[in-house]
Amino acid sequence: MKKIIVDAYLAKNFGDDLFLYILFKRYSNSNVMWIVNTYDIDYINIFKEFSNVKINIKNKFEKGIYKISCIRNVYYKNEAKNVDGLLIIGGSIFMQNSTWQNQFKRFRDRLNNYRKLNKKIFVLGSNFGPFKDERFIEYYRTILSKCDDVCFRDSYSYNLFKDYKNIRYASDIVFSLDEKIDSINRDGIGISLIEINGKSELEKNREKYLNYIINMINYLNLKGENVKLLSFCTEQGDTNIAKEVYSKIDNKEKVKVLNYNGEIKNFLLELYNLKGIIGTRFHSIILSQVFKQGVYPIIYSQKTINMLNDLNLKDYYLDLNKLNEEINLEDIFNILENNKIDNIYDLKKEGENQFIKLDEFINREEMYEDKK
Repeated sequence: MKKIIVDAYLAKNFGDDLFLYILFKRYSNSNVMWIVNTYDIDYINIFKEFSNVKINIKNKFEKGIYKISCIRNVYYKNEAKNVDGLLIIGGSIFMQNSTWQNQFKRFRDRLNNYRKLNKKIFVLGSNFGPFKDERFIEYYRTILSKCDDVCFRDSYSYNLFKDYKNIRYASDIVFSLDEKIDSINRDGIGISLIEINGKSELEKNREKYLNYIINMINYLNLKGENVKLLSFCTEQGDTNIAKEVYSKIDNKEKVKVLNYNGEIKNFLLELYNLKGIIGTRFHSIILSQVFKQGVYPIIYSQKTINMLNDLNLKDYYLDLNKLNEEINLEDIFNILENNKIDNIYDLKKEGENQFIKLDEFINREEMYEDKK
């Protein structure tokens, strides 16, 4: 049995947890043990249905070891000795923020220790950026080019690294979701929110963002629609901003706050049963298309623009950097009914292509042959 360390963002962010759910479900009968190290004990329960997933709860005092290079390298060397590979899975992994150089050093040290022991390294599901200068790209070219497989989720990111044979592009992992959902009658519009305080280029528009959302809700209610405010990640402020919006709307009996709390299947069901989504969160937009719903995107990051360009859904959206223009609420209501893609089956197959090299490494095909 192969043992693979899974490095992911573990803060009960629905998009990231859904990545892991799709991964573990895909390989639930394979000859592999996934090892997840986290500080959050809730993950033992979140993924308890998967017998080949081992959740290790780390001591919070361990955080200090990553700040000291020599200790960090000993830790990574010992980690690599006991496994067959490392899977780094996530969306916005490579961002040039104020601490990017320290993050790069930790990333480099970990990968170097795996490479010295000839252990496999996979990086799946990510986009690259945002970044401010070419130096940032060059730093990551030096190490991503040495991974066994890197699969970006948008063509923009891929084109930055396309000269390397180990670097690929496939649609977002969530497009590969294979979940049987018992649907109730679809009802209401979901609005995915995100806290923009702390996002330096956006926070100046926070009040305008709230007002736009409140006006949308009041208009939808007048049109007879129920509204569900979607919180994808409490830790990143979604729940607080949803509650703030709820406190300011006119017709509270027609609005409900839905908070993701680690129950992946329940949250998927809630999303599936919506008629359409006004989405700020990246994966609220993706899931609207997986579930064949209309969508009106609200843009907070260039990664969403890049994704919409790839999907050919770039004609209708609200940009949080440009909130000075008046919006026609009737237009948004009409867009919600019709703004969707037709080729969802093709995108599902593309999303599965994120796992091609990982399939080969753990002999997934042979596993299915054994079951027949």
